[in-house]
Amino acid sequence: MGKAFYGYQDSERALKAYLETHDSLYDRLKKESLERFLRKNLFPVKGKTVADIGAGGGIWTRFWLNAGATVTALDLGRPILEGNKMWNPEAEFIQGDAAT
Repeated sequence: MGKAFYGYQDSERALKAYLETHDSLYDRLKKESLERFLRKNLFPVKGKTVADIGAGGGIWTRFWLNAGATVTALDLGRPILEGNKMWNPEAEFIQGDAAT
């Protein structure tokens, strides 16, 4: 877990750091491009279930929820997962390792 936001023990600070690290022009363009691709190739997802593996602070959790999917968010870091839950309370959250 090399991302700086994983170092925070407070969920609000972890979420703030997560959102700040995903706010560069590069990250915004990458996200917009991926969203366009997903909308064109995977939609509709309304009523489907999505596993957001490595969910972090929830940028993609929010995307899938807005698209109408039921989302289960999985991440190793408790504080960042709690931050995601503050932002996306309608998702389900699991702290753990997807590889085990």
